[in-house]
Amino acid sequence: MKNRLLAIVGLFVVVVLANAVSAVAQGPMRPVEVPKDPEYTRLLGKLKDGDTSVDYKALRLAFARSGAPGVRGLDPKIRLKLAEAVKAKKYEEIAKTAQEILKIHFLDLNIHAVAAAAYEALKDTKKYNYHQAIYLGLINSIVNGADGESAKTAYIVVVPDEINAVLKAYELQRTANEMLTEGTSRYEVVTVTDKANGAVSKVYFNIDFMPRPPETAAKP
Repeated sequence: MKNRLLAIVGLFVVVVLANAVSAVAQGPMRPVEVPKDPEYTRLLGKLKDGDTSVDYKALRLAFARSGAPGVRGLDPKIRLKLAEAVKAKKYEEIAKTAQEILKIHFLDLNIHAVAAAAYEALKDTKKYNYHQAIYLGLINSIVNGADGESAKTAYIVVVPDEINAVLKAYELQRTANEMLTEGTSRYEVVTVTDKANGAVSKVYFNIDFMPRPPETAAKP
């Protein structure tokens, strides 16, 4: 688990530093309203109180029904700050900044992985176990019962970060992606290269729970 978390943290730095610099110039995105779904509020409260045995899939779906609160309300400067702290191996700063992010978007599984690695380095076993359990609960709630090899067995995701998390967990490098509609369901199909053996394949993600992109008006 330690090596897997470190790999995720390393990829986090590369991705965030690449994306956050341009996002900083745009400023923070509009805040999102407080969630109203009672199931989300109930399950999130249990998890924050330390009960890591919650139903993570139910929690994620309730999160999606609540409009994915916090995802668009996070100032990109905070992510950039975290990425720089990770790069510099400033573990106390990593832990502190990760907590700032989790106050806004508690279900960011990549941030829980980063926090777990930081607390492990700081020898805070209790907090390491807590964030590790949440990361594993969230990622397993996505991959269990699916293999991503077809639309029928696609991974169900509720925010884009979950796609990145699955690819990181399986050490797959994204090379291309396309959008697919079958019946009433929408999919993001990602072409990947396996970092271990170089094999190329496609991974299917069901994105029905993610907001639809705004339609582009047809040109006259």
